[in-house]
Amino acid sequence: RPEPDPRAPLADLLGGDASELAEQFRVIVNRRSFAATDGNAWFDAAIDFGEITVDGRFVAFCEVELELKSGEPAALFRLARRIGTQAPARIGVLSKAERGYRLLGPILAAEKAEKLRLDPCMSVVDGFAAVVHACLKQYRLNETIALERCCPAAVHQARVAVRRLRTALSVFRPLLRCDGMSRELNTRLRDLAREFGKVRDLDILIAHPTSAPVRSRLRTARDPAYEELTAVLAGPEARGLPLAIVEWVQTGSWRSDPVAEAQRRVPLPEFAAAALDRAWRKVRKDGRHLAVLPTAERHQLRKDVKRLRYAAEFFERLFPIGKRQRRHKTFARALGKLQDALGALNDIAVAEHVRQELGLVGDLSALPEPSDPAGQLARAAKARRKLLKTKKFWR
Repeated sequence: RPEPDPRAPLADLLGGDASELAEQFRVIVNRRSFAATDGNAWFDAAIDFGEITVDGRFVAFCEVELELKSGEPAALFRLARRIGTQAPARIGVLSKAERGYRLLGPILAAEKAEKLRLDPCMSVVDGFAAVVHACLKQYRLNETIALERCCPAAVHQARVAVRRLRTALSVFRPLLRCDGMSRELNTRLRDLAREFGKVRDLDILIAHPTSAPVRSRLRTARDPAYEELTAVLAGPEARGLPLAIVEWVQTGSWRSDPVAEAQRRVPLPEFAAAALDRAWRKVRKDGRHLAVLPTAERHQLRKDVKRLRYAAEFFERLFPIGKRQRRHKTFARALGKLQDALGALNDIAVAEHVRQELGLVGDLSALPEPSDPAGQLARAAKARRKLLKTKKFWR
C-alpha cells in the first residue's frame, strides 16, 4: 500500500470526513538537518527552532535532536556533552505536541509526579529505567519553572523530584551496587537537593503567619538564596547532571556486570516487594522510642518515611489486584499522616535554626503554627502506631 501524500487534503489523508476536526494549536518549525560523525559512529542531527501558538498564547523553542544511526551509544552522549559546552543546552522531556497541549490549559505553578505505570512483566532493568526517567521528567519541568520565575511550589517539587531520584538509587541498590557511578550520582543529587533546601526552608516560614518585621527579614534573606540557587542551576554541573544520569541509565556497567546478573533475573514484583520490605524495616527500626528521639534521629526517621512513601508510589501498579489495591490506599493514608506529623516537627526545628541564622531568637512569631512540639510529637507517635498495624499491600 503506497504511503499517503502529506500535502493531500486532510479528508483524503483520513479517508473520510474531516469536518468535525478543529485545530488545537499550531507548531511553526524551522529545521536545519545535517549528518555528524564521531569515530565510527554516525548520527542524524537536526536543529529545530520556532514557536507553538494557541489563541494568542505562544511558547518559543530551540532544540537539537540527535539520532544514532550506527556505532556505540556512548558516542551519542559524547556529542550531546560537546553541544553542552558550546551552548547552555538541557535535556528535553516534552515533545512539541505535549507543549502545545499544555498551552491549552492554565499555566502551572509546579508539576507533581505523574503516576508510574510499571508492568509486572517488565524486567528489573526496564523498571529501574522507567522510574528514573519519570523522576527526571518531574525535575526538569519544575527546574524550568524555577529558572523562569520565582516560584516556591516549583522549588518544592524540583526538590521532591531529586529526593525521588535518590530513593530510586536506594531501592534498586541490589541491582546497582556493582557500579560505583551510582554513588557519585547520588552525591551530586544530594548536593543539588541541599541547594533547593536553602530556599525551601525560607519559603516554608514565609508561608506561615508571622509578624511584619519577621516576614520582611525572611523575604530579604530569600532573595539572595534564590539568586544563588538559579546561579547553581545555570552552571555546567547542574545542567549536565540530568544528561549524566540518562547516559548512565542507558549505558552503565550495572546493565551487564556479571555480579548483578542474579538481580537482573528477579521478576520485578518480587524485586519490588523485597525493596519495600527493606524500607519498611528501616521505618520500624528508626522509629522506636519516637517520643524521646533526638532531633537528628527524628529527622532520619522522617527521611525513612519519605523513602518508603516514594517506593510505594513507584511500585503501586505492580500489585493491582483487589485486596492489595485496597490495602495500598489504606497504607498510603497511614504513611501520609505520619509524614505530615514528622514534617510539622521538622518545620519547628527548621524555624529555630533559621531564627538563629537571622538573629530572631527572641521573636517567637517566627515559629510556624502550630508551634506545639509536644502535641506534634504525640500525633507522630500515634500515626506511627497506626502505620505499624496497617497491612502491607505488597505481601
